[in-house]
Amino acid sequence: MHPCASTADGMLRRAARMAVLLIASGVFGALAPPQAAVADVVRILCDNHEAAQARADLIQSAHTEINVASFAVADDQIGRSFLALLRDAARRGLTVRLLVDGLNNHIPDSIQRHLIACGVQLRAYHPVTCMRPLWLNRRLHDKLVIVDCDQLIVGSRNLDNRNFGLACRNYIDADAYVRGCAAREARDYFMCVWNSEHVRPLQPDKLEVNEVCPCLDDDPACPACALNAALQSLVASGFLQLGAAADWSAGQPDAAEVYFLKDDCGRKNQPGSIHDHLMGLLARATDSIILESPYLVFSDELKEVLIAARARGVEVVILTNSLASTDQLIVYAGYANQRQKMLNHGVEFWEYAGPNHFHAKTVLVDGCISVIGSYNFDPRSENLNTETAIITNDPTVADGLIKRMVQHFANAWQIGPDGKPLGMNTRHPGSDPLRVHHLRAARAVAPLIKRHL
Repeated sequence: MHPCASTADGMLRRAARMAVLLIASGVFGALAPPQAAVADVVRILCDNHEAAQARADLIQSAHTEINVASFAVADDQIGRSFLALLRDAARRGLTVRLLVDGLNNHIPDSIQRHLIACGVQLRAYHPVTCMRPLWLNRRLHDKLVIVDCDQLIVGSRNLDNRNFGLACRNYIDADAYVRGCAAREARDYFMCVWNSEHVRPLQPDKLEVNEVCPCLDDDPACPACALNAALQSLVASGFLQLGAAADWSAGQPDAAEVYFLKDDCGRKNQPGSIHDHLMGLLARATDSIILESPYLVFSDELKEVLIAARARGVEVVILTNSLASTDQLIVYAGYANQRQKMLNHGVEFWEYAGPNHFHAKTVLVDGCISVIGSYNFDPRSENLNTETAIITNDPTVADGLIKRMVQHFANAWQIGPDGKPLGMNTRHPGSDPLRVHHLRAARAVAPLIKRHL
């Protein structure tokens, strides 16, 4: 553990105690989203293996339909393996819909043709092939798996090796499994986007009508073989288990109030948006706010809300990437330009040390209210991209989230009043001089494009 991590660890332990006190006294912050939906179960997925296995089990055990939305689908082991599972579900007669962001769809045309021939429905959000320039900057950032209208996985993972710990340098993510009414709300949202004007069917050239693999032997050029080989490799390595699918709600207590947060079918800045609910949640905090965001750029509203929270005595602790761990230099530059002002108001900053990229998007308010989803606290999430999350005041969920946060803070350093990590002589540990030089240039550019960071 980093020597500075004891401070954050102590605060997280205090958050856990605060949750118990709030439960005992019956006091909870008002969540206030419309159409309150009480879910049966919420379970924090603790690691990469659980996150992958839960997805595989939900797909294998589905009875009627599977709906998947993903910002990115990579042409790698994870991407191909889950495409194989979706294909096999379609072959069993299930309705399978896959919605991908039109700019981050890396599924080869040959595999798209194979999936469509097997019955998988493929659509893209704001495809770049459409002559709509405004679409280029507005992306589908959701990461959802919805099964049979009553089970849901929501969080920050794309279908990419890097989001499941299988690359040389990976993303540190956070996901939750949900069973119950919030999953039905997620399904309604998915279908609204799926049928909206923002979506187009994927139509690769030379669509094959024969879905059966013609190969007698494994052929890397055959899309069916490519998907099968990827899935078999994950099974052979022990990373995934196929067959008897686990029930991820088994042994979990019934959850308290759980809500699904989203925007209206690709429209931003509407009343009741995910941004509105999150700002309202932070504005009602009475004791503490612990916020994890990999891409942190403060809007005027977010600054005002957090400064007001500090003024009424609320502790505000934020974990984000360091220069050494970020994969978005220009976004880090935007955050670096704003950090000192927030430090002066008493906001506590921690930066992830790396070498992996921090990618989790979670919030814990007053030790009991948990948010897990895709929302970055930046202008893109506020104004441009689609975003989803769940929010709950359940103590079991809060406890699971606290345990994940403790792991994250253990690999982070606290930023001191002078902008340097406490106890260190350098401002950007782990970063070479050239990257620091690039940061200086990026900090000059960031104010010009702040709304797009």
